[in-house]
Amino acid sequence: MKIGQRLQDLRQKNGASQEMVANKIHVSRQTISNWENEHSIPDLQSLLLLADLYSTTLDELVRGDLDMLDAKKVIKQMVWYTVGLLVSVIFVYLGFYLLTFGKYWSVASYLTGFALFAYFTYKFF
Repeated sequence: MKIGQRLQDLRQKNGASQEMVANKIHVSRQTISNWENEHSIPDLQSLLLLADLYSTTLDELVRGDLDMLDAKKVIKQMVWYTVGLLVSVIFVYLGFYLLTFGKYWSVASYLTGFALFAYFTYKFF
């Protein structure tokens, strides 16, 4: 869950309006709206005040967003590993193809492809 949605849920669970929360943490109602609608994010001081107001920890307020960043990083790595697997398959195919024509130097391409394939398979899984 994103921080804006989490802030809105906490505010509603406490039965507070945006105006009430804004007054308690010394910001405008529009600032609260911008945070809840993901147009901006609270600064550290505001996050601490919100955590106190909602009787929660700073970690609980922001942890979901950090988890999403980690997920994006994993997805990016998986894309690169997939590209690596495709390149290694091309090396294996090229080595095998050239080997059929008696090009024995293509063994290097063949072995490189297998080594890359093994590496990226290990990283992928």
